[in-house]
Amino acid sequence: TIVALINDTVVGYCSVAVRDQPSFYIVKKIGSISGLFVSKNHRKKGIATNLLVEAKSFFTDREIKYFTVFTSAANEAAFKLYKRLGMDILSTTFIGETDYNTSN
Repeated sequence: TIVALINDTVVGYCSVAVRDQPSFYIVKKIGSISGLFVSKNHRKKGIATNLLVEAKSFFTDREIKYFTVFTSAANEAAFKLYKRLGMDILSTTFIGETDYNTSN
């Protein structure tokens, strides 16, 4: 996890990992960002951009060409950031609900 600090206070983080792909994939290893967060009081200051730059360096140092990052479809600010940084939408995941009742 890459951490953004201001005056010894954590104001953001970016969790990164390298994972193996199935053997039949052309790309054998891929980078993954599982979490990117900046506290509300520190947004719009370039912190998320800097965290992504550091994440890309992490992947580059490990000879990883591609990486993914997941976000909610409702997170318009993240979509704008990722597009501005040259990223493209790779896939869409839908969520459904079953009839399971959690009150039992």
